[in-house]
Amino acid sequence: MRAVMMSNKYLAKNVQMRPQEFSRVLRKSSVRPAVRLLPFTSVAPIITSSLYLAYRLRCLRAVEATVTMRIALLIETLAAVPALFTQLGVLVSALQAKGDRCPQSLAEGYRPSVDVFVTHCGEGHDIVLDTAKAACGLEWPSDALRIIVLDDSGSGELAEKVERLSKEVSPRLLYVSRGVQVKTYSKAANLNFGLRYVESLPDGKGEYVGVLDVDMIPESDWLCKVLPYVSNDDKAGLACPPQRYYNLPSGDPLGVLTDDLPGECMIRLQDYTDSTFCTGSGFVARRCALDTIGGIPEETLQEDDLTSYKLLAAGWHSVYVPVSVQWGLGPDTFAAYLKQSKRWAVGIIHVNSLMWMEWAQKLSRTERFIFILWGLVIGSTAFIWTFVFVALPLVTISGNRLILIEDEEDSIWLMRLALINFIAQSLYHGCLSAVLDFRLPIHTLFGAVWTQPWKLAMIFQYFLIPWLFNHDVPNFEPTGLAIHGKTERVARVQQSRMMMFKVVFWDCAAYLHLIVLVICTIGAARWSVQAVQQSLFDGDLRRAAINLLSGIAWPPIFLLWLALAQSAWIPLAYVIKILPPSSREHFLARDASTGVADVAPQAKADFVRPPRQTVFLFKCLFYVAVAAFFEKL
Repeated sequence: MRAVMMSNKYLAKNVQMRPQEFSRVLRKSSVRPAVRLLPFTSVAPIITSSLYLAYRLRCLRAVEATVTMRIALLIETLAAVPALFTQLGVLVSALQAKGDRCPQSLAEGYRPSVDVFVTHCGEGHDIVLDTAKAACGLEWPSDALRIIVLDDSGSGELAEKVERLSKEVSPRLLYVSRGVQVKTYSKAANLNFGLRYVESLPDGKGEYVGVLDVDMIPESDWLCKVLPYVSNDDKAGLACPPQRYYNLPSGDPLGVLTDDLPGECMIRLQDYTDSTFCTGSGFVARRCALDTIGGIPEETLQEDDLTSYKLLAAGWHSVYVPVSVQWGLGPDTFAAYLKQSKRWAVGIIHVNSLMWMEWAQKLSRTERFIFILWGLVIGSTAFIWTFVFVALPLVTISGNRLILIEDEEDSIWLMRLALINFIAQSLYHGCLSAVLDFRLPIHTLFGAVWTQPWKLAMIFQYFLIPWLFNHDVPNFEPTGLAIHGKTERVARVQQSRMMMFKVVFWDCAAYLHLIVLVICTIGAARWSVQAVQQSLFDGDLRRAAINLLSGIAWPPIFLLWLALAQSAWIPLAYVIKILPPSSREHFLARDASTGVADVAPQAKADFVRPPRQTVFLFKCLFYVAVAAFFEKL
């Protein structure tokens, strides 16, 4: 074990009791309007979707349905399942929502002792040193703070760099390694080693624990803004802010936020019920609360969520603090993003499958129901959208009718129900977007659609194959390791499309998306050509429109086709428009005298900028046009 010890004492004079007269009003008497409307806007699409699908089945049974018609109905029904699970979870959370949290601050003169852990496992030394430097500059008394770099790579070079930095910047900076060859990376085991390590120091363990991922640069007021939500609430065991990324390229071509923002929305909603999830980095926890659950749980990849669950079962709750006080690196390559998405999916499913364990019986039935439901959302989305990836292109390219529009009255009512359902879904998604200050695009699914086939493959590889064939569970390495996407980075430097094509479609197996894109395009062209032929040669524009609407242009099917085509296009677009390589320094602003890195204001502004709602507006216009056509039948 290597360690750089700090020379100053961990003085207890700053660790004083809170003044009893300090106000600790935790919540307001009411919630924001968007949350107040969610019980209505979440139950409405459940009802309208069920009515539409029921009437759709009734219309199908009234005619001699073909195989493609039955498959089309099956696709529509299955595609609604993840949304129904999500809406049910939102409904239960919204019904139990308490008031908005009041802004919290520390009492004057109260600065408790904090141990800040920075976890490292082979990422670039410049990355971890920037995080350590920023942590040394926190607005906190030096005698009540320790920063400990926990290095699972056991790098002697990094130890020397941290020791040098400790002498130059702050003696409160330490380096420590487990001293063994770590074969399987475990952030939880690394943190537990750190918890045991500080107990062995002469000054003992701190009253609070802060955790930073290796790439997460904290704002100087990180502790001042997050810790009060724990210290001012005797039942709070942990408080966590959101993770922010400063290196996402313009336009977010891989949809990193599409995976991130829906999860942030659910975390914020769960906070209204005092049962939110830990975000994994930037959180501050009571040391005594962690001790009651035996430290950070090591039995899952998603140690942050499981920590929150076990704290909740032990009588503590977690708090979500919606302030941007940490900025890190999002996955910067195709391979790295896929790897992160698969790890998150497997981790969330695994954590929520533990609700049958003995410790989970201490959770309320509602809490267990909600946590199981989120696991079902992730799992069902992967299964169903992979099926849609295969089935929908095949039925559209067949040229056969997907819905039979013969009875005008039935078709008009079916269209009305489809329109009502679209309106209900839009209002629901609008309220969810308002919860995140309209940073969430309306009609965003829970997870990027184009990643679902990879997630499903990893679910089989992680759960089913080891169970069936007694194989070992696959290991995950940190996403930030330089080995991930190395060839892609070379291709971006050389601007080589052939190399990028090989990386994306062969090495990462995105050939399914290319096949789906080709079939979707051919299918849409086939239906369009048939409609043009009927309108030009037969002169029957009305019949041409009806035939088109009985296939790919039927609004609910068209929206599925549109989502599928957009998703299948992402890998190809990523290859065609090769992103120029960008250095971390491009997004950072360094202090000229100290060299401490801060995220540039423009990078922060780019992350929180509300998205364009162009696709949603197009969907609205399309529905209005089709509904108007049916009303004139």
